[in-house]
Amino acid sequence: MLPTSGLLEPGQACRIKVTFQPLMAVIYNVQATCSYGGRSKQKNSIQLQAAGKCAQLLVSIRQKRPEDQDVEGSQKVLHFGSVAVGCTAERQIRLYNPSVVCVSAPFRIEMASDMLAKDQAFSCPTSYDIVTPGEKKYVSVFFHPETLDVRTMDYLSIMPSGCAAQTLLKVVGFCRGTHNPRTLHLPGTRAAHA
Repeated sequence: MLPTSGLLEPGQACRIKVTFQPLMAVIYNVQATCSYGGRSKQKNSIQLQAAGKCAQLLVSIRQKRPEDQDVEGSQKVLHFGSVAVGCTAERQIRLYNPSVVCVSAPFRIEMASDMLAKDQAFSCPTSYDIVTPGEKKYVSVFFHPETLDVRTMDYLSIMPSGCAAQTLLKVVGFCRGTHNPRTLHLPGTRAAHA
């Protein structure tokens, strides 16, 4: 706010300039108070409210496979293929903030499953983070099947803060074979230990 202080003669007015520079795509709500009179005992307040620009958060699949679906505007599907019971496979999604201004994109990730946590075959250790302007962030999703010969499906919700739309990612995997205590390393991903 400029000016931050001053002296007004009787009948004189002053225009105060307020500059808004949001650091995140959220609603900002603050109160500005003007103190005046002898020893600044009198006060008038005004409520200031502004919305930080919605940073766009683009979600894509890292190192796509033929069975993946990653078309903008349609349901995204991340396939893990066949994984042996007791093993863990890892795939990654890419979150990109294309903003050229200083607007970070905070986001949350939730598994949409209504199953008990101990029965879930899919997991994502990242539940909250921030993607800075121009940054690409890679988030790992794991498939750890425990039931033989079962096709498992679940949904992952990527929810940016503010007014940006959430992305629903369908995750699919199939469990077959016998227990093998090794970790399955899919091309283009890091190994995860079972």
